[in-house]
Amino acid sequence: MAACADLNLERAKASAEEYGIAKACSVSELLADPEIEIVINLTIPAAHAEVCLQALENGKHVYVEKPLAVTREEGRAILAKAQEKGRLVGARRIRSSAAASRRASS
Repeated sequence: MAACADLNLERAKASAEEYGIAKACSVSELLADPEIEIVINLTIPAAHAEVCLQALENGKHVYVEKPLAVTREEGRAILAKAQEKGRLVGARRIRSSAAASRRASS
């Protein structure tokens, strides 16, 4: 991990210290840093699309925890921006208990 960023700089500093990350900064500083190649988006789901789009616009690859976005339109916008910028997007797969139950009973 190269840096820890948060909208609240004090929270970023506390998290960086807790996890032994050398740099704490604002989100805008993180996005502007040419040394940062990938952003791991751990925001609340309602903010996933905005943060992913900002990171992609700044030339970063993105990994986001589930869900990728809260609407299909936002998800499509993220994927389109990634394609436009030649960047990768990764997201943890959502596995519903209903789907898991169907597979288990097959």
